[in-house]
Amino acid sequence: MKTIKLNLVIVFSIFNFISLAQEQRFVEIIVSDTISLKAEQFIYQISIGDQVDFYGFSYPLDDSITVDLPTVSEVEDVLRSNKFSYKILTTKDYTLSKNKINRPAIQVTLYSRQEIERLYKLLETIQGISGKIVSVDYESPDLYNKEMYRRLFAKAKEEASILAGVTGDDVGTILSVAEKRDEWLDYFDLIKKFSEEIEYNLWGMKCLWTKQYKREFQFRFELK
Repeated sequence: MKTIKLNLVIVFSIFNFISLAQEQRFVEIIVSDTISLKAEQFIYQISIGDQVDFYGFSYPLDDSITVDLPTVSEVEDVLRSNKFSYKILTTKDYTLSKNKINRPAIQVTLYSRQEIERLYKLLETIQGISGKIVSVDYESPDLYNKEMYRRLFAKAKEEASILAGVTGDDVGTILSVAEKRDEWLDYFDLIKKFSEEIEYNLWGMKCLWTKQYKREFQFRFELK
């Protein structure tokens, strides 16, 4: 019985909207489109010893004390001989304490999944190091915006024509377009970034080879 009442409320609300649109002579449609952006560049960070990296601070784990750690130069020799592009990160400050060890880190620039897997297999053979993917750069969405806008407009006009047809009207010119933004997405992006900061295994964060890029717009069309 509750389901029937809910359906009646929804239908009533729809016809209220249609009635309002008839008085003001417009119809509004919200549409969205999503594309997949390919990953173009990866930064893989190698640290000497097992440690947790947390917002610029490196905290060694207990088991790293018992391991004979390699030197940065030894890791460099391996990377250089296997033709990897890398750079050494300098320490960020001069602070010394028993809870913080300033070990230099090495960042390797990679451009494909195959390069990541080749580096990973190589690093697995070296004792006393840890590593993770710290950043991924994706292709620009600007490459796809024009086609996306065309699809969004076509989809919105099609939906508007269907809705206008219910009242015997036709869709006229477009009156306005506004992009909608879900603030919750910004919040979840922040949580995702925070979670990536506390990874400390060799493979690190789950690498996404593609990134979903979504746009949502509200179109208002004239009714005639």
